[in-house]
Amino acid sequence: MDSLAVTAQDLRLDSYTAAACLTLLTYDTFLNLALEHRYIWESKWGLIKCLYLWSRYGTFLEISLDLLTEQNENLDPATCSTLAEFIAIYSGLVMVRTYALYGRSKKVLVFFVLMWLSIGAIGTWAVVNVKESESTQDINHMMLHFSLSNVVIVLLTLWKALHTFHRPAESSLKPSRLPTNFYREGILFYLVMLLCLILVVVLQSDAPEALKSIGHAPLRVIHLILACQLVVHIRVVASEDETNSAAIITPIVFANFTREKGRELNSIV
Repeated sequence: MDSLAVTAQDLRLDSYTAAACLTLLTYDTFLNLALEHRYIWESKWGLIKCLYLWSRYGTFLEISLDLLTEQNENLDPATCSTLAEFIAIYSGLVMVRTYALYGRSKKVLVFFVLMWLSIGAIGTWAVVNVKESESTQDINHMMLHFSLSNVVIVLLTLWKALHTFHRPAESSLKPSRLPTNFYREGILFYLVMLLCLILVVVLQSDAPEALKSIGHAPLRVIHLILACQLVVHIRVVASEDETNSAAIITPIVFANFTREKGRELNSIV
């Protein structure tokens, strides 16, 4: 098989992958439509709600348009710009979530603002450089920086979880479901995304030219589904805790939150 036929086959595989991701995203959207309507659409407008809706339906339209136009996205400035925007949105989402874990600490806020600005700066630098060269190295740098940011957030989440749930004097007390789910699902989310990012970087570096962008659509869709599940499930658990008198968040759990503080957390996520 000559190189032209191989390239055409690789491009078809890229399109099939995007179509599979769109199918998965459509299925997940319909599967969670009732919960999304109750806990997202009917909630008050805020940062998390805006990010949720923008991410959920923006990604859906973007992948649909990619399939309709059948563009080869390899090293395209628009693709790099989309990835940079995607990284900035989801970085902001998980940073807001971790910021809530630390009880809206000003030190954590300053740290996350600086880290988010560095992510945006590297993304802008990658977009500019892709316009001037055909190298994938700048995209790899952007992905690696995003991976390191996720590692930092994982470590912060683990530290807070250990500090909250492993106090010797309070080990006999059972924590409520809200902070338990908050930590457990958050850590699993970060680990899954770290593996996906590593896979994308490997493909970007070593895959054939026509397959270098094959991991972009799965990365966006998997990240979107996990992030949306986190937001919706936390709101479901928080709502159940509020209606169950036996599940009141005690002062020693989740950074000494009272029931009112728990409602404040629910308004954030």
